[in-house]
Amino acid sequence: MTSKLTCAVVDIDLGDVSGLELVRQFFVKGVRFPVVFVTGSKDDIIRRRAMDLGCVAYLLKPIPAAGLIQAIENATGAPAAPFEPSGRL
Repeated sequence: MTSKLTCAVVDIDLGDVSGLELVRQFFVKGVRFPVVFVTGSKDDIIRRRAMDLGCVAYLLKPIPAAGLIQAIENATGAPAAPFEPSGRL
């Protein structure tokens, strides 16, 4: 199944569930999308599991903004839209 999701940036540690498990559940149901995993862990086993899921990037926190933008651009195949702050979030 194709997803309208262009790219997901997912933290490995989501508290109650692992980011790896969350993405795996989507993939098992046929919902596929590029994934950029972020984590504070240097655990090589977790990194391998993320790579086995086919993540496009595995980034260690703290992540420089330029590194995250580059990973998203690589995942989507398109440059990020320019950011124009409006003063509101």
